[in-house]
Amino acid sequence: QYAIEAVFLGEGSGTLELVDSTIRTNTVPGNGGGIYVATGGEVTMDNSTVSDNTTTSSGDGGGIYLGAGTLTMTDSVIRGNTAGDDAGGLFIDTSGAATCIIL
Repeated sequence: QYAIEAVFLGEGSGTLELVDSTIRTNTVPGNGGGIYVATGGEVTMDNSTVSDNTTTSSGDGGGIYLGAGTLTMTDSVIRGNTAGDDAGGLFIDTSGAATCIIL
């Protein structure tokens, strides 16, 4: 259910900072083809790209799945991602306390 080949921030306080980076061409059977952020996770992207990632079957967030964590993006791009269910680019789970800041 939570398998991911690229980046997985599980329950707790995981932190990821991407600077001048690309996460691409990953395929997962669950949510978050490129990045999966669960409760308490924090991702900061600066001049980075999440592209061409895929979730299969009923997966949400082909590029990024944001559960109850925080995502901050500056000069970054989400493009060309595909989801088996909802949101090819960015899926924000409204059942949690998700925060998304795009600058």
